[in-house]
Amino acid sequence: MKILLRLAAMLMLGVVVFFALAWRVPVKPATVLNGRYLFAAVPGVRDYLGYGGHGLLIFDIDHGHKFVKRIPFRGYHPKNGQPSNIKGIAVSIPLHSVYVTTLEGLQRVDLITGKLIWEKPIPDGCDRLSISPDGKTMYLPSLESHYWNVIDCETGAIIKRLDGFNASHNTIYALSGKHVTWRILKTRR
Repeated sequence: MKILLRLAAMLMLGVVVFFALAWRVPVKPATVLNGRYLFAAVPGVRDYLGYGGHGLLIFDIDHGHKFVKRIPFRGYHPKNGQPSNIKGIAVSIPLHSVYVTTLEGLQRVDLITGKLIWEKPIPDGCDRLSISPDGKTMYLPSLESHYWNVIDCETGAIIKRLDGFNASHNTIYALSGKHVTWRILKTRR
């Protein structure tokens, strides 16, 4: 009787695998990323969707930059409903999350499931962010405005606002976790 049950179970598994291969349906959970990867958020400078759509493209560095998967984003412009171009991208390894800024807001995506955890509109827009080495705090410049937001990476809540700048733009969090450096755009005349 045990042999018949095992044979029946193996036959059922074979049928499931056959149909999964025939219809290209994955039979295992999402691939856990374990290695060195390149994350590319698209579209970049413009709203061009022909180069990967709107989302995150993941490539395996150790295997010739082989394409691994695509995680689609929402990130649509609130006024015209079209995808908004990406301004910045950063990763929090402890939270297994990637953060992407658009002209209007901030998104947090789970790297394991590929699902959007939250999307928050940010007053005055967003530019190029940077995350602390412990993965818990983010410095997020307003879109070429006069301040930076300090953000809780878990919740997306604004912890505080740092005023007194002109044309905030890029941000770099030192690996020591003790300093944050930023670049301010110079006004063109």
